[in-house]
Amino acid sequence: MPNVIIKVGTRAERFREIEEATDEWVWMRIYELRSVRLSPCFTVSLLRTGREFILSTPTASHAGKMTDPVNSLEHEMLAIWRRMGLDQDDYTAGAAVSFVRHLRALIKGRSQKMMIF
Repeated sequence: MPNVIIKVGTRAERFREIEEATDEWVWMRIYELRSVRLSPCFTVSLLRTGREFILSTPTASHAGKMTDPVNSLEHEMLAIWRRMGLDQDDYTAGAAVSFVRHLRALIKGRSQKMMIF
């Protein structure tokens, strides 16, 4: 299973591995930052041997960062990211939570396929 890191905000303590990034955690980090009028940067990093695939929301203080997808998993992640509107400044916390849920299902489905074959 690939290592996936979810980060909300710019501080190092605001990141979790996907298994530990609960819906409530993602939602509350975004809500907390917006409640003090900060633009929360939502970043997802897919780490594999020799490669890091990064998706990041655009914000005023942090330009949106995105690496080019090279495989089917990365292409699917990018498609979901765009479908959820996470490539927009005004993305919602619900969209971020939904993305994480979709990503978990995508990774789980791929892991099960690999175990079958």
